[in-house]
Amino acid sequence: VNLMFFEGSTIKESNFNWNSETKHVKLTKYPKSVLKTKDKNGKKLHLKNYLANSQVVRMTAGTGEEGEFSKYAKLEQALKGVGRTQFIGYIKPEREDLRPIVLHFVPDDQNGAKILGFCVDVPVVKVKVNGEDSFVVDPDTESAMAKDKTILFKTFHILLMESVE
Repeated sequence: VNLMFFEGSTIKESNFNWNSETKHVKLTKYPKSVLKTKDKNGKKLHLKNYLANSQVVRMTAGTGEEGEFSKYAKLEQALKGVGRTQFIGYIKPEREDLRPIVLHFVPDDQNGAKILGFCVDVPVVKVKVNGEDSFVVDPDTESAMAKDKTILFKTFHILLMESVE
């Protein structure tokens, strides 16, 4: 399967940083509900905030290799959900500097369906600057995460794994 650019982030950044050397990654399936969790103090924490304004990539069936379409079809089926339960796919490359991705199955009336990948990014909030909408790093976000993406990726991973437990 392939990942291709679909949409830039809210702040117009293209930050999907995988390269051609990233060929094999582990995908783990979780209920979508793991994106809503609580921090250590019991405060609600929405992991979707790390995804909502990020760059979006689209997963497609690969070409050339035998069985690529069936791999894609199996992944699509796995993420579709059962009844009211929806699922996400989580891909975290081994290299710590590569951006993790959360996959989500999205029904699409025009093109059938698609699997979109939301790149983990620093949470941002919309503010008005001189009467126009602008986006800034969420003030509740630790400054270290905004400066060092490996800290951001580790933080998201730890929060997601704690939510899964």
